[in-house]
Amino acid sequence: MNNNLKNIDEAWLNLDDVKKEAQEGRLDIPDAYEKKMILEDRQGGVDPIDVFRKAYGEDALIAVDDIFEQYGNSLRGPTYRDIEENFRKLFTTVD
Repeated sequence: MNNNLKNIDEAWLNLDDVKKEAQEGRLDIPDAYEKKMILEDRQGGVDPIDVFRKAYGEDALIAVDDIFEQYGNSLRGPTYRDIEENFRKLFTTVD
């Protein structure tokens, strides 16, 4: 894992984010055990980055990495929730 992907792990894709995506129907986790661990806030050996990778592919991780690299200062925040909100503000489509 390169340093930028490590930043994703630390700053954006955490258990709470993956759980929220699954709860809100934006992330399908086909593996029953992984889904249970994510939704019950128990990692149980389940890595949220791997769940994201399985759902969206390596290219999606690279895209998030590129976004973080390009807009990193805009995405910073004191909490994971702040980082997520800043990310969504930058990339919300306006109709």
